[in-house]
Amino acid sequence: MRTLHPAQDVVEGTLWYGVPVDGALVLITSKRAAHRADRLLAGIALGHTDPGSSTVSREVAMKWLTTPNSATTPGRPYSAA
Repeated sequence: MRTLHPAQDVVEGTLWYGVPVDGALVLITSKRAAHRADRLLAGIALGHTDPGSSTVSREVAMKWLTTPNSATTPGRPYSAA
């Protein structure tokens, strides 16, 4: 079982961010997937459910999930270096 930190973590090269949405915790990934905290992928669990302060707002998360070919990861500008 892989335990994630809900604010931000990396699993097998995929970045995960926890975003509070309407009273629930949703985790979004750098692969543009969203997972409710109570419905995570098999083999993944949260260490706790309070992500604390986040640089990723609900609005930024929604834009990230719905804008194809965006050049940025939530909370981090794109860098070609």
